[in-house]
Amino acid sequence: MADEIKDEPQAPKRFVSALKKETVELEDDGGAIKQYILHELTGKQRDDYFNYMSDKVRPDGSVKNFTGATSFLLMLSMTDTSGRRLSPEFVDKLSTTCATELFQIAQKLSGLDVKAEKEAKND
Repeated sequence: MADEIKDEPQAPKRFVSALKKETVELEDDGGAIKQYILHELTGKQRDDYFNYMSDKVRPDGSVKNFTGATSFLLMLSMTDTSGRRLSPEFVDKLSTTCATELFQIAQKLSGLDVKAEKEAKND
């Protein structure tokens, strides 16, 4: 008699709809330290980011213009502790080291980093 394959009931896949967040501290030129919150993008914010970036990419996938790429993601995903979005002027004045590290956190929180892309391809 052939082995019968029985479908085992599986628990439904559970998702968390709350946005992931990470608190960071920035020190200004005078040594004052202030907290900010980086959060995962909503679906709308992610689409806004992709639309913004699509204008910066050629059909072959190469980037034609990096202007604002880091700033735009940080403006979408970063707030002060009272929930106010950061101004473009504030974000553009961040040091490149600071902006790059914040950008990498923002990418990771929203699944926009290279690791997330590789994991998605493996699914």
